[in-house]
Amino acid sequence: MKNVKRLLSFALVAIIFFVGFSNTMYADSDMGLGQSDEMEIREKIDHLLKERASVMLSDENILCKNVFRSQRNFMTEQRQRVEIAEFRKELESVGETYSKARTIIDINEVKKDSDSRVSVSVKEETYLTIAETGVETGYAARHEFVFEKGINGEWNIIEDKQLDPTGLMPLDRAEEYVDPSSDIFEEIGKELFVCF
Repeated sequence: MKNVKRLLSFALVAIIFFVGFSNTMYADSDMGLGQSDEMEIREKIDHLLKERASVMLSDENILCKNVFRSQRNFMTEQRQRVEIAEFRKELESVGETYSKARTIIDINEVKKDSDSRVSVSVKEETYLTIAETGVETGYAARHEFVFEKGINGEWNIIEDKQLDPTGLMPLDRAEEYVDPSSDIFEEIGKELFVCF
């Protein structure tokens, strides 16, 4: 009788452990992406933000290759790069140019919206070296990138929801590219949306 009780106790513990372990495994696989998917997404974000920052150095990357699946978002990116180049020329006219740019990204969270769609929260840090002095200046900005997996298995950027103004143009122009859902508008107030 004691052996039967021990056997039942052991079986019960094993079942509880197995159920708990399999639920944990399921939750982990349901929440995250595979390593190759994460690397692909990171590379695409990194490439986009580095190209955008490089417009402060030259016009080499002013023309955006269509990294976005949406024509509207592609056009927004293209317009933003033109405005960054205009700002660079304004600074050049007063004797300030940049010799180097570097961007660091930190992925804070990946949310799986569906099997083929994810939202990626990112903190960008971009640094520009002033050519005349060698001094490095920079900014930090939050983004939420939306990615969708295509039929070929490749992750495509649908949207870059900029949650903070970029430091690559004057604040009044940069605010135009900030997503309306950003919490910065709560702090700044509704005066940004007043039309004259």
